[in-house]
Amino acid sequence: MLIRFIVQNFRSINDEIELSMIPGRVRKHPDHVIKASNKSGYSLLKTAVLYGANAAGKSNLVEAIRFAQTQIVKGTRAGEKIAFQRFRLDEEARSQPARFEFEIKVYDKAYAYGFEVTPDTVHAEWLYELYKTKESKRLFDRITKNNQSQVEVNKKLLGIGKEDSRFLQFVAKGTRPNQLFLTECNERNVPYFSDVINWFQKVLLVLPPPSVQANSMEMHLKGDEELIDTLVKSLKSFNIDISGIQLKEIKENLPSDLSELFDKMPGDMQYVVIGGSRGRIVIRRDEEGIVRAFRVVTTHKASDDSDVQFEFNEESDGTIRLIDLLSGFITSLEDERVFVVDELDRSLHPVLSCNFLDFFLKSTAGFPNQLIVTTHESALLDLELLRRDEIWFVDKNKKGATELYSLEEFTPRYDKDIRRGYLQGRYGAIPIVRKARELGWM
Repeated sequence: MLIRFIVQNFRSINDEIELSMIPGRVRKHPDHVIKASNKSGYSLLKTAVLYGANAAGKSNLVEAIRFAQTQIVKGTRAGEKIAFQRFRLDEEARSQPARFEFEIKVYDKAYAYGFEVTPDTVHAEWLYELYKTKESKRLFDRITKNNQSQVEVNKKLLGIGKEDSRFLQFVAKGTRPNQLFLTECNERNVPYFSDVINWFQKVLLVLPPPSVQANSMEMHLKGDEELIDTLVKSLKSFNIDISGIQLKEIKENLPSDLSELFDKMPGDMQYVVIGGSRGRIVIRRDEEGIVRAFRVVTTHKASDDSDVQFEFNEESDGTIRLIDLLSGFITSLEDERVFVVDELDRSLHPVLSCNFLDFFLKSTAGFPNQLIVTTHESALLDLELLRRDEIWFVDKNKKGATELYSLEEFTPRYDKDIRRGYLQGRYGAIPIVRKARELGWM
């Protein structure tokens, strides 16, 4: 689970901002907190909902999480730039590194992992084991000097023997200036940090606005009828009258660009999903290694109770968005996941947005799942639905830099109309619109 995320000098973010999933003093909705398993552990919130005006920096916060995850999981090639943009409205910031740090809970342990980078160099990198009741312990520290990576590893704490110590020194020395040491360890099969790298690979899931990015559904459409049945039943609870979802093989007249993908598909790739005007097309490799193409189709019941098939892109944008979101959660209900969703309300009716959040909280009750979303949907500003410490605001200061703060800082009464107060500007983070007459247009 995520404890905190800290970022500095990335896109519209200049000074350090921190998103914390540690509960405040709120007593309402105790079921929104995953309790620590022992006194020295961390109790953590299940959700965080971020509000802000357009261009305030909500998506940049999500992009910071996605960027850091990509650097950790995929890394960079030799000679490749670390592609990101620093804060451009401050001369000093344009020459300083960007900083990213995650505090995460993995099983019964907590870690702080972070790094500082410029487009050419990883200047610093660190991994600490955190303890709530005592001082944290360093697992490794890395700096880059004179184009060489220098890494200090806590061999005693990690239980590293002489032979592994020599190999780890070799890995450290071979870590390129533009590559993270954690990523290099993963590529070289160094096992000592596997729990941390697995968290970024398998637990953290960032879903940007385009629906096709959420591909959990396509992976399970062949062979998991129980899961698809659960998805269809869930859609019905949202008043979506789809009676079935399936893959229909494309056997003839395959478009030329899809034929090219057949040839380019690597041997270890199981499937790829393509969206667009042709609907949702899945290219996947079967158990015999043969690559096939399928169309995603939905089924509706006609008035005579017969089945009528629709192409996936014939469904409304809201239905497609809901299917993608639900499938991501349903396939992971019993596994730990941290979902980060940008623009939750995109194409969704306000009632569906509220129902979806309620669906997540109830369906993941008792499971270590978290949901972090950005939204403009003010209907979610309801203390009957969320806790004060689950509501965050993103705004820009006078210098044009993104700021992040929690509703908990305002401590409004439980009977207060939070939505009305937000729209009236009481908490900031709303667009300031000047009238056309003031702009000289009339």
